[in-house]
Amino acid sequence: MQDTKSMNIGILCSGVALGVYIPGLYIHRDLHLHAMSSEVFVLENLLYDDKINKIADSKKLFHTNFRAALVGQKLAKDMSHNIDSSKTTKQFNYWLNENVNYFIVLSGFWMPLLEEFNKIYPDYPIEIECLHIDSCLSPSWEKVNHLVGDTRSTWLMRADKNKILYNLEITKELPISFSYRANELLLHGGGWGIGTYQDKISSLLEHNYHLNIVAYYPQEADFNHTNIRYYGIDPDWSPWQKDISGEYTFPPFSEIENGKTPVYKNNTQIPELFNISRSVKGIVSKPGGSTLLDSLQSATPIILLEGFGKHEEENAALWQELGYGIRYDDWKNNNFDVNILENLHLNLLSEQGAYPKYIDMLLSKFTKINEENLS
Repeated sequence: MQDTKSMNIGILCSGVALGVYIPGLYIHRDLHLHAMSSEVFVLENLLYDDKINKIADSKKLFHTNFRAALVGQKLAKDMSHNIDSSKTTKQFNYWLNENVNYFIVLSGFWMPLLEEFNKIYPDYPIEIECLHIDSCLSPSWEKVNHLVGDTRSTWLMRADKNKILYNLEITKELPISFSYRANELLLHGGGWGIGTYQDKISSLLEHNYHLNIVAYYPQEADFNHTNIRYYGIDPDWSPWQKDISGEYTFPPFSEIENGKTPVYKNNTQIPELFNISRSVKGIVSKPGGSTLLDSLQSATPIILLEGFGKHEEENAALWQELGYGIRYDDWKNNNFDVNILENLHLNLLSEQGAYPKYIDMLLSKFTKINEENLS
């Protein structure tokens, strides 16, 4: 391994799941702030073109039918038959030419490709870090039973240990005090708008909560309710397409207002959705790993909906155990008591700064590599 002055870091993400895309952008952002050379790579750019085109159809189906999404997740455990070998060859050559030699892997679907890369170029030294965003193995990692060469695994949180190991910093701003937050909730279903959050709207309105809802399609906005604000991601945006500057971006975001054309804006430092997460009293959502990070950073509790698979159910159990979230039905049985949310907020607030920052650990590791190579 070369010293950190010439180390080029590849951050391997997937755009299908924003929960392993957005954290990759945080890491890329922070590495650049510390003068480290890194680049983001998104798996979907290696798929056959017809497979890429079908993703939009799957997203639409899964958004409208959560049961179909759960079935689809169980089936999508191997991506190798969707990978275009000609695109893979170009990717490998790019890594060689740009001396990309340290890989941070957020999706397990990349691991067979790294194994192939290592076999073709056995004399090219690489190091691989498998970074797990969820608290147990997510579907992309379940069939990864061989780790390439010098490979290590890092977990941000572990359900089996009831513990958070690292915090992936989103912003340096401190959480907003609960008393300064409006009586509002945020409802969303992750990047694909998946889950049962839409079923909860009527009950929450009946209990006088104002709702901020992420509409997957602008036409989902129902402007008959004065206590609802709708937001959305630019439907023309794709996480596997770079912007005009050649960078992958956080989702362009806009409020959706009656009679107005949405003006989607892109924040280069954080997702705009996070600014809503930190201003409300609770997030009503399935417990994806990235949503847990939002909750941890903003000290905003999660009202936990049904998880998208076993790994998200483990995430939910961890958040309950730590006192950072509550199951929706349990909160409902307590008459949607806002005091419960405040207590959960205080639990989260008391742990601010308690967890080591992932970026600090990473930079320390690179410094050690540099020192070893200089000795």
